[in-house]
Amino acid sequence: MVKRTNNEELTFYETDKIEVLKFGFISIFYIIGFFVLYLGKLNLNLSIYYQSIFFELFISKIQNLSISEFFLTYFHTILYLILALICFSFGLTFLAVKKLGNIKYFFILIFLPFGILFNYSILFIFFSIGLYLASLLVISFGDAYEKELRKWKTFRVGSNATTKTLFVLFLFVLIGSFISFYFNNSYKENFINSTISSLENIVLTEVKNFSTKNTTEILNTQMEIVRSIYPNLTEEQYREIENNIKAYLPNTSVQYLSSEIRDKLENSLIIKSLLIWFPFFMSISIWLFLEFLRIFLLSPISGVFSFLFYKLKV
Repeated sequence: MVKRTNNEELTFYETDKIEVLKFGFISIFYIIGFFVLYLGKLNLNLSIYYQSIFFELFISKIQNLSISEFFLTYFHTILYLILALICFSFGLTFLAVKKLGNIKYFFILIFLPFGILFNYSILFIFFSIGLYLASLLVISFGDAYEKELRKWKTFRVGSNATTKTLFVLFLFVLIGSFISFYFNNSYKENFINSTISSLENIVLTEVKNFSTKNTTEILNTQMEIVRSIYPNLTEEQYREIENNIKAYLPNTSVQYLSSEIRDKLENSLIIKSLLIWFPFFMSISIWLFLEFLRIFLLSPISGVFSFLFYKLKV
């Protein structure tokens, strides 16, 4: 049996203490990330809602709001997702730069309890597994990039390692969301109802706009004729005649009943095609959005974190 000297024991316990502190520090950011996801009420139904009303938002809603008001009103929940992903990226980048010993395997004890916030859904289970594997892989990737890279090393080690492991994480999200959409018909029904309602609103809005425009043109034309035939009437008499004409003008939007529009949409080929491919395009669209965030937002942010961690002497 090899005995340690007092100095060796002190060094051993100091190292052990630092490992625990690192583990606790990263765990705090992971926990914050999970709570932000919970506070944002982020789930697959929210993704369905955004995709089903996408065209309605940009055709009808954006006209009455500024760009900042539009995004804060309808897309503020995405800010919760971005903030949560930044928290997870912070933890992964710290692992890539500062490393962690065997205590890293205990991260699973951090992830599992938070399943209760998300009812232990299929997506959460896959997300947790993906984040756990990412936390293990990022250390190896960090070591590899640290030996391989020469230029912009302090920035690129954390950025490259984190974005590569986020790719792994988002693949698990892709698989988890696909399984959820495929086996849970309530998601499909929610999507169809939301999509039909959104398309119905677009059609009715356009019909009403067209009807209002035509009614105004007809009314102006009729009033010009009245004024030319009866030029000596008072303004009050003209207003009375105008009101009588308005009462008899047909409202073309009445011809397009909401139920009729819905019936046609439900039986359209587009809707039927969406039903067939629903699990595929929904899960892939979520994955593509996450990949967009990974490449254009999380990669540079992770690089900044990496640079700061290299400056931090621990």
